[in-house]
Amino acid sequence: IGVAVTIVPEAAQADLVGLVKKVRNDAFGTPPGIARERKFVRFPVAQDELLETHNEAAMLIEFLDKTVLTLGADARLIVDTYVYDPKSGDGSSVFKLTVGTFRFISGKMPYGDVRILTPSAILGIRGSEAVISVSPEGETTVNVISGEFEVSNVDGSEQTIISPAQAVSVSPAGVVGAVSPGVTSPPDDLGFTS
Repeated sequence: IGVAVTIVPEAAQADLVGLVKKVRNDAFGTPPGIARERKFVRFPVAQDELLETHNEAAMLIEFLDKTVLTLGADARLIVDTYVYDPKSGDGSSVFKLTVGTFRFISGKMPYGDVRILTPSAILGIRGSEAVISVSPEGETTVNVISGEFEVSNVDGSEQTIISPAQAVSVSPAGVVGAVSPGVTSPPDDLGFTS
């Protein structure tokens, strides 16, 4: 009679940064040093993990500080840095959004220590919620739902601050466009409402 034993690497436990809370269709994660896996509700998310969704899929992740990040269809991101101490509230995070549409809702981590990187832009968080779209060519569009976000190109030579119901785009070449009217609520095509 055989006994099945599951061994979880200690590193995987130590690097846990969040949990999958909702999934629609095909969503995947590739933790460092581990094979790509299909993601389901309550699956862990690790430091340095690549997260992906396919066509008509979506995945909602809640991080340890209660930051919520939703990936829409055909999206890719890497949890580049995530360190959080729940006792002190200190921490820092860097999310690299490669392509797709994302909904970001800030958690308890100090806003100044949260960065979102795309191929063409760097976003600084001043609170609370935004929808961020990254085209396959690298253009980044940020729509602020609540709070403020600082948007700059990758070299920091151009930047602007946008507020609720405002949007701005950064071209693949790094040109920060004019601030324009934005959406006032997240689009339904991200797959979830919360």
